[in-house]
Amino acid sequence: TDILAWGAAWYDPQGIAADDWLITPAITLTDNNIMSWEDMSVGINNPFFPYDIKISTATIDTADFQLLGTFYGQNQRPDDEVLDLSAYANQTVYIAVHNHAFEQFLITIDSITVTETAGEEVELINTNITGFAEQGLNQFFSMELYNTGYNTLTSLNINYQIDNDPIITEPISGLNLTLLDSL
Repeated sequence: TDILAWGAAWYDPQGIAADDWLITPAITLTDNNIMSWEDMSVGINNPFFPYDIKISTATIDTADFQLLGTFYGQNQRPDDEVLDLSAYANQTVYIAVHNHAFEQFLITIDSITVTETAGEEVELINTNITGFAEQGLNQFFSMELYNTGYNTLTSLNINYQIDNDPIITEPISGLNLTLLDSL
C-alpha cells in the first residue's frame, strides 16, 4: 500500500528517549503463524534505528507486553524482517512495535502481515526461462527461490517438463535457506 508508519526519536530538548507504541487490534492466531514486515531507518548520528517487537496475550496495556525481538532498521534501505509466532498458536494476541530509540532520526515500518505458513514451502519468484529454445542446443536458465516455510531448507528437488517429455527431477543439496531467505 502507500501507507506506512513513521517513528522519530530526535527530540528537543535532547536527551529524551522515545517511548512510542504502535499496537495491532486483537489477532487470533492459528498454527504456524509468522509476522513479516519491512523496516528502514533514516539516520543522522547512527544509521541503525533500534526498535522492539512485543506481544501480549492479555490486553493492550504496555505493561502486559513481552519482548519477541529487537530489530535495527537499515539506513535508507528497506529490509525484510520476520518473526515466528507459532509459540502463540490458537491464542488471541496483540502485537506492538515499540520505538524506544535515543537520539535517532526516523524509522519506517511498512507492510505488516501475519500469515500461516507450512513447514516446507518454496516460492518461485524469478526466472529467465523464455518460451522458446532452439532444438538440439543446450538451454541454460536461472531461477530465484524464496523460502516461505518456517523450516530451514537444506535440500530440495526441482521438477520440470519440456513439452510432453517425461518430468525431469534435479536435486539440489547443500542449502541453508532459512525462513524468507532467497536463493
